[in-house]
Amino acid sequence: MKLGLFNGRHELPVENYIFFEAVDPTDLKGMRKQIAKAVKLDENLDLYVTGLTVATAEVISFCFENLIPLTLWHYDRVENIYFPQVILSEQRVQYLKFDCGVDA
Repeated sequence: MKLGLFNGRHELPVENYIFFEAVDPTDLKGMRKQIAKAVKLDENLDLYVTGLTVATAEVISFCFENLIPLTLWHYDRVENIYFPQVILSEQRVQYLKFDCGVDA
């Protein structure tokens, strides 16, 4: 699954977003509800980030809690490309689910 963090902040190579409008950065519960609506629990997430660290951190937390493999994609202005940052790999998720007996 490929999602942008925010719609309208930057042109991103995705069609769907987690947040379609501005959020209150102190409303973690509200952000979490929106993340839960947008992210499928059974798919890897490629997230194109566009600022607002607190929203990015909340997505990372959600993915860790739900064992969703997560890669953040950041824009490189010099090269004019996006580059990946693996946060939670598929291999790590499999290890946590099966080798450590974590319920998924």
